[in-house]
Amino acid sequence: MLSFQCFLFNAFSPMLSLSNACSAGSPTKAEAVEILLAKAIPKKYLSELIVWAVSFAADKNHKIQRLVAELLVEMRRSKSNPVMKSNDMVLGFEMAMKRLPDFLKDAPSADMVLKLVAKHCHEAGCWTKDETDEMSEELVDLMGLASQKGEVAGDAAVAPAKAASLTDAEKASLCTKLLNSAKGAELIQQYENNKEDYARLHEVDIYAAVLQKSAPLDAECVWATADQYGPLLEHLLSEKGLDIHMPVIAETARVLNELGFPKDASKKFSHLSEALFCGLYNNDILPEEAFIFWSEDNETEHEGKMKLMIQTTKWLNWLKTPDDDEESEEDDSDDEE
Repeated sequence: MLSFQCFLFNAFSPMLSLSNACSAGSPTKAEAVEILLAKAIPKKYLSELIVWAVSFAADKNHKIQRLVAELLVEMRRSKSNPVMKSNDMVLGFEMAMKRLPDFLKDAPSADMVLKLVAKHCHEAGCWTKDETDEMSEELVDLMGLASQKGEVAGDAAVAPAKAASLTDAEKASLCTKLLNSAKGAELIQQYENNKEDYARLHEVDIYAAVLQKSAPLDAECVWATADQYGPLLEHLLSEKGLDIHMPVIAETARVLNELGFPKDASKKFSHLSEALFCGLYNNDILPEEAFIFWSEDNETEHEGKMKLMIQTTKWLNWLKTPDDDEESEEDDSDDEE
């Protein structure tokens, strides 16, 4: 009988082939599922397949991560003979959620990847609503499904209030009240002290209000600094997932599009777009992984995306290139081993 590790490797060999970008002879998703079926993987290992899928995808690019998610859906939804049942899949994602701290040590964007894969499977109908209701709060929150599960504990309890519809005028009034109340670290305290009111605002609404209040925008990005609105934006955005980070970047593109994607008058950057990305990154408002994920996401379109992508290509390439110091440390580590 094959060992546990051998089963995993054999099971995922189709995935490894699929991830070899468009190579000749690579199987389709349906063919990959047939290969998996032929391997007759024992039921006790099926949930582990999910854990291994997330681990495999954690340090890969967005295209491969999407392929992993699509293959898992095919494994569950195959009309001829599904590889796994819904309860096997749900258990696998719960196991992956518990292993997330370990994944994050090697891949800082593992939480984003887990969310992407789990949410893709959820939206594809890989399990029932009743099974969603039985999921752990941690997994439900990660997928952004708290409002679908009913009442949840902690900060999520404010979700119904936040979801309440506000008119544009009400949003503008509430944002103005918040941003005029204080600056710097004190603004965080103001937000927390009045969270029942301010939590009704979406994080992106607050970010948009900061940009509007800080007009005309320039390369200095003073609005993002520690004595202005940077601490509040970091507090609200930095630890969130793709469901918040991607709309923030989309809002940045929308604002730049309205301005005509101007060049940087100070000549410090080629374009204002690079300055805004630097402001968000250097002030720890958005993590590196958010920009990389956005740049590799070919599925989602939004206003001004292509123009923003073109103007920030050089900066994104810099972001994706390891520092010489990091490479040296990795080499030293390899030598020690």
